[in-house]
Amino acid sequence: MTSARSLNSNSLNKISNKAFFLLLVFSIALQLFRYIQYAVHPRVEEWNTQELTMSYRYGFIRRGLLGTITYFLYDVLHIDFLKAVSIVQSLGLILFTAAFLIFFWRLLKDNQDKSFCFITLVLISLNVWGFHFKFYGLLESYMVFLTFLMVYLILKGKAMFLIPILAGLCVMIHEGYPMMFFGVIVSLIIYRFCYEDNDKMKTKYMAVLLFTCIVIGGLFVYLYILHPRIENADTELILENSKKLLKVDQINATSMRIIWFDNKQALTGENSDTIMWSGATPTIWFLMFILTPVINCIVLSPLIILRIRFWRKIIKNEPGKTRRILLTVCSLMVFLVLPLLIVHTDQGRWFYSVIISEIILTGALSLMNKNNERLVLSEITRLSLPKVLLLVFYCFFYFNSDIFFTSDALKAIVALFF
Repeated sequence: MTSARSLNSNSLNKISNKAFFLLLVFSIALQLFRYIQYAVHPRVEEWNTQELTMSYRYGFIRRGLLGTITYFLYDVLHIDFLKAVSIVQSLGLILFTAAFLIFFWRLLKDNQDKSFCFITLVLISLNVWGFHFKFYGLLESYMVFLTFLMVYLILKGKAMFLIPILAGLCVMIHEGYPMMFFGVIVSLIIYRFCYEDNDKMKTKYMAVLLFTCIVIGGLFVYLYILHPRIENADTELILENSKKLLKVDQINATSMRIIWFDNKQALTGENSDTIMWSGATPTIWFLMFILTPVINCIVLSPLIILRIRFWRKIIKNEPGKTRRILLTVCSLMVFLVLPLLIVHTDQGRWFYSVIISEIILTGALSLMNKNNERLVLSEITRLSLPKVLLLVFYCFFYFNSDIFFTSDALKAIVALFF
């Protein structure tokens, strides 16, 4: 009887893994088809032209790295501005996609029962989490690619002196990097420290971590806290290039939300749609601010359950008290995103960064497999209710993501209850 049950269970898991593998291939193909249009035809919004129209010609400003690369192609190589933007977007998409495909291939090759496939579904359907390449993908694609490079350096234990440099580049792309993806790097370095027998290598890991924290901490303080302002910006050139990107003759400068100018400058202005309180009364925008994380948590509930189970088993399997404490610290790195969730309104973006971070971290730990992570992952990813729920959410939200992640849709939902 027991043997028959075991046989049926194994057959069910084999069918399940094959189905997930086919769904994974389908998801990758569909996602590439969806986003290739943004690489061929650059698309941005008024408030998001800033990363492409601003550069270090105006000083060491935040989010100036990709714009500097764009202007290098435009000014030095004399490439048409729109073509330069297309090259930057295309390169980001290619690097982002290639990094994940290689990562998935390593995981599927390393994990014989292919049980990791279903987790990748959460990540592959990027649109599910309110993520649109034309909005945020340009910055994230480069940050995630550089994060992957750092992950591979840690896995190999070689050329780790490059980690502070790569992390610094990420902060120059977007100053929120320390709270978005850097937790992956911190966790992996701590993890390697936990299971490294060579004292010299342990010292090396801690030195790299300390120096990297100093680099990104210094950049974060200067670029975000001190917020360097611009006095000599060529506003006419900025507006002209923004019009080219948006393919319009006129542009609403107050909607651009250029982040480097003082409030008195021509390119800034408060958008009344983002005011959260009117006197003592919360506005629709405030209610949307609260509702978006709730929806994301509901959609992500299967992944949240899986993550909790994964870390609980990993920490429980570790007999050493010091290692358990350090592994607990690693598991809590995901909460670095809380300041962004509380202070800023781009909740879809922050949840997206959490998803990517957790998938990369879980996969990297499974590849290192110092504490039977691969076995734990295989155990918790067998056919179960969370997996079935995940598929239901995946199939529904993948093709209908705009239902919950557009401003008008959220307003309609809020209106039903308030």
